[in-house]
Amino acid sequence: MEHLLFDGGSAPIVFSYAGGESWDGGDFQTYPVRKGWDVSIWDWSEGDADVDTHNLPLDALAAFLQSWLFFGLLETVLGVKVDSSEFLREVKDKGISRRVITTSKLDIYLENLRSDYARLSDQEKLQREDTIWDALSKAMLVNFYLNKRLNLKSREQSSSMLIETLLCQTLLHRAVARFIDKLIPTVDWDLQGPRFLHLLENRMTYAGWCPFDVQFLTMNLDPDIVAFIFSLGSKTASKNHRLCHNRYTDSRDHCIADSAGRSSLPKHTQSECVCPLLGPDMELVEEAIRNGNLPVVAIVLPQNDSDDVVFSLAEEELPDERLFIGRYFAISHVWNEGLGNPNANLLPSCQIKRIAGLMNNVKGTAEGKEIQMEDPEYTEYRLTVPFWMDTFCIPVSPQSQDLRNISIARMRKIYASARGVIALDPDLQSIPSNASPAVLMGHLLSCSWRSRLWTYQEGNLAWCLLIPTQTGTYQVGEAIEQYPELEPDRKDPTEGTANGLIQTVMTRSMADACRTIVRSSVPPQISQDPERELRTMLRAMAHRNTSRQGDEAICISTYMDVDPTPLLAERPENRLPKLLHILPVLSKAILFAQGPRLQEPGLRWAPQTFLNPHGYMEDIRFATHYRPHGPGTDIRALPTPYLCPKGRGLVAFFSGIKLESQSSNSLAEHFTVRVSAEKTFLVDLDDTGDHSFTRSQICADASMEFAILFANERKIRSTANAMLVEWLGAAEDGVLRCKRQYEVSIQDLDDGILEGTRLEKVREASYQGHLIPMCRWVVD
Repeated sequence: MEHLLFDGGSAPIVFSYAGGESWDGGDFQTYPVRKGWDVSIWDWSEGDADVDTHNLPLDALAAFLQSWLFFGLLETVLGVKVDSSEFLREVKDKGISRRVITTSKLDIYLENLRSDYARLSDQEKLQREDTIWDALSKAMLVNFYLNKRLNLKSREQSSSMLIETLLCQTLLHRAVARFIDKLIPTVDWDLQGPRFLHLLENRMTYAGWCPFDVQFLTMNLDPDIVAFIFSLGSKTASKNHRLCHNRYTDSRDHCIADSAGRSSLPKHTQSECVCPLLGPDMELVEEAIRNGNLPVVAIVLPQNDSDDVVFSLAEEELPDERLFIGRYFAISHVWNEGLGNPNANLLPSCQIKRIAGLMNNVKGTAEGKEIQMEDPEYTEYRLTVPFWMDTFCIPVSPQSQDLRNISIARMRKIYASARGVIALDPDLQSIPSNASPAVLMGHLLSCSWRSRLWTYQEGNLAWCLLIPTQTGTYQVGEAIEQYPELEPDRKDPTEGTANGLIQTVMTRSMADACRTIVRSSVPPQISQDPERELRTMLRAMAHRNTSRQGDEAICISTYMDVDPTPLLAERPENRLPKLLHILPVLSKAILFAQGPRLQEPGLRWAPQTFLNPHGYMEDIRFATHYRPHGPGTDIRALPTPYLCPKGRGLVAFFSGIKLESQSSNSLAEHFTVRVSAEKTFLVDLDDTGDHSFTRSQICADASMEFAILFANERKIRSTANAMLVEWLGAAEDGVLRCKRQYEVSIQDLDDGILEGTRLEKVREASYQGHLIPMCRWVVD
């Protein structure tokens, strides 16, 4: 799909031409009827029935769908006759020629659509918009339902040609929809297609990508962006992910090819290299830490390549001022990429020279020039600017554990006070010097550096995040903020080529993902809004992992500017429960984090971990204000959640529904709750990975009474987040007590939106309840 190759190159995904009958040029909606296909029987809500292929091979279905959803969609949206030969090309595979789909001329057709649309009258434009909307929405729904159906069935139910056809149509649909959104900004063209695309996942893992990285990309990015990132390639694909595949099959947690441990020794830049391991004078490093200062190093490059490098050590003061900016850079890296050493504060000479070369490139940045102006010593071309790096500056010897603990406790200050943070990662250092923001962000979202726990803190606390390459240095914040978040009533500009507009909106989508997962657009404001900062970090942590179990709580505490010393004294498995007791603020987001829960009474509302594959996956907008005395009264801010002093659980304000007691309180996975003659809610139990109980257990226990707590009652006109809890009654102080059971989706029910089997099943599982206004709950 050549329209995804913004900077040239060749597409790693090639789609075969299925053949069959050509598009007949008729009405898009009725094409299946003309060809004898009844597409209405593919409704995903009708249970687990197979895809009906009219007793024809699945490849015949693929040919029909390609004619309809690719060539037919093109002609219908463009409004002109499309020469199918311009979307086909010949390729040779092992000497055999075959025809494949190409989009190399898609931009030409889209540019013609722009010109044709501009010449239409207002009435003609409305008619064209209706036609385009109907075609795009129909194509998306058919594709979505078929993918959903095939995802539920075994692979024997599908065929490679059918899967290729659906993915090919998805990528075309996304490109056309993105362009139309810019061409006609007065219409909301937000038509999201399926993300569970087996072909894309299979081809990436076959090419060597880790299945956990592929899962992250497909869960968080649109298919066309994932395909674009695939086209960039990845250094991580050259690693051995065989064990990762085994863990992924067993539903384990994360990539282990990136995990570091006592056996993760430093690596040379070349496998045959035998250069010596070097490092700074650790007596001077330890003395600086004892003095309350920060040890920083600079590298003096030798005049001859055969000579060794020399370290220059300095002490940097770290005052308590929150806005202090030091005269040094801080390096952020992945230990398992060869720059860590758990046994000594040493690295191979070849690696040190490589770091020195990258640091010399940083000299050319505005931040590097500032340091050279403040201290002309660093203008010497063989001397790098000063930097802090854990491998050199945190003592690893067992006798220096006290100094190590001091350094860990100061981690937040170290990165927040640096003139800039340098991200080192093989994928990031391979970015070409003329790369577009799309390429930069594509590598950011797919590299190993993005997936590690500590790197979020290190990158997000930075005044500026820099990526040095062999030929220059990228400023990540500047690249991301070229594509700022749009206000709800604003759209991207519509000028530029068709491919330019598609690239713009795809890059903006990647920028939004980077703001969530890599580096937020607003500097951390722990003192002003600690609850928001905690929620922001938990959201990013759901996509990351660490090799040491106990690091999770330490990292959260240092990011939140909480002294981690009490945690360092605990065993790793006890640190997260301890953290919940010492955090200055808690968040409702913790209640909605996915995964198994803690088993300690009073903390059973919290997950055992916030790290991948569980954690706070979705950015939920919680209610922030309420009217304590009913409608028409003054609005007040909701109090921040806190731990119950009596150890009963988390105290938080919620509104919700109490389900009435009845002879059988067993619940179905999908049910309705009627709270008045005019209002009924639809409730769906969600699978959030908590294996301490199952939906079947909840549904079978008739002795339990239930309530539903709203994350935000104003959001439930559309599907919104809520929590099913076991009702435990009211405490002496009037606070309602409950036990967390299940995360649910809830919405106001209009019977007209449900049809067929699903409506019948929901009507069979209907319960009575009454609304509970905003009040205090204790959740365990």
